[in-house]
Amino acid sequence: MRGSLREGVPAIVTGGARGIGAAVARRLAAEGAAVTVADIDGDAAARMASTIAGARALQLDVTDAAAVDRAFDEAPQPYEIVVANAGVGTAGAPVVATSDEEWHRVLGVNLHGVFYTLRAAGRRLLGAGLPGRIIVTASIAGLAPEADAAPYCASKFAVIGLLRSMAVELAPHGILVNGVCPGDVRTELHAEFGVRERAAQSSIPIGRLAEPEDVAGVYAMLAGPDGAYITGETVVIDGGILANALGA
Repeated sequence: MRGSLREGVPAIVTGGARGIGAAVARRLAAEGAAVTVADIDGDAAARMASTIAGARALQLDVTDAAAVDRAFDEAPQPYEIVVANAGVGTAGAPVVATSDEEWHRVLGVNLHGVFYTLRAAGRRLLGAGLPGRIIVTASIAGLAPEADAAPYCASKFAVIGLLRSMAVELAPHGILVNGVCPGDVRTELHAEFGVRERAAQSSIPIGRLAEPEDVAGVYAMLAGPDGAYITGETVVIDGGILANALGA
C-alpha cells in the first residue's frame, strides 16, 4: 500500500530512539519516508533504526550546535522532513528551589537544542532551494503552565514562540513549521516526571494516557499533503485535558 509521502523523501527525527520519536519514525517510514533516527544514545538509535526498513541511525547531541550543523550539512540529501523531538523532563521543584544546573539542563535540550535543529534545517533547505516540513514536539505545558515544572514549561512556551516566528519567516519559501502539543503520553519521559498514572488519568476526559502511536499520525499529517496549508500552528493531542480545564 502506497503511503501519503513521496517515496524516499529524506526525514530525520531527533530523540528518535524511543517514545514519541520512535513512533513518529516508524509512522513516517510507513508513509514512505527514508528516515534517519537521531538520538544522543547512538546504540539505542541503531537498535531502533534496525527495526525500520532502510532507516539509518545517527548519534546526535542536539545541545552541541556544531554537531547539529554537521549532521545537516553532511546528510547525503537535505532532510525535507525534520522532526525536532529530542527533549527532557524536569525533576519537579518549585521555582525557588530550582537549581541553576537544572534550569540550564532542561533549557539546553528543550529550547537551545530545538533552536539549533531548526536553524540547521532551515539553512540547508534554503540553500538547496527546497520546500520542507519542520515539526517540533512542544507540549500542553507550553500552553497551560504547571506547578513545580518551571524549566520544562518555560522551554515549551519558548519553542512555540520560536516555531511560530520561523513559520512566518520561511512560509514564502515553501517551508512549513508547526508544533505538536501532546498531553500525558506513556513514555519514559512521562515516567521521569514521577507522575502517578492513576492521578494523570483522572484528569483526562478520554480516561487513559495516550500511547506514542496515538500522536504519531498527526506528525505524518503535518509532513504530508494534508498539511500543505498549515504553518505556525500547534496541534494539541491531550485527550481533552485542556478543554476540560477551560470548561469547554
